[in-house]
Amino acid sequence: ASYLLQHEPQLFESAVEAELEALRAQREYDLAEESQRERDAVQNGADAQEHTALRRRISEYNINERTRIVTELLYLMVCAKFQRLDVPLIPPMKGRGSSNVDLTGLRSWHALVREDIY
Repeated sequence: ASYLLQHEPQLFESAVEAELEALRAQREYDLAEESQRERDAVQNGADAQEHTALRRRISEYNINERTRIVTELLYLMVCAKFQRLDVPLIPPMKGRGSSNVDLTGLRSWHALVREDIY
């Protein structure tokens, strides 16, 4: 998605939407599979419970990975919105002071972003 944002911005939005839809479908599949495994564990006893514990850890990993991906995609969507508005992202000011950054347009684009969010 980052590549598309930089080199093919017209494809970025559809690619992000497709990725988010794929992540949603994977989450629904994982939830259905997990509930089936829990039913099997109840029916099959102790061996199935050990297997279920391993599967639960794998599921937790997948959830964390999906969360990380969604967070990154949301960040890229915000960056894309700033690009469409022709608003430069402000570099970190820590350790540099405010003399290197022109903040004169801050109020105008802040209002645009606020209007778009709310």
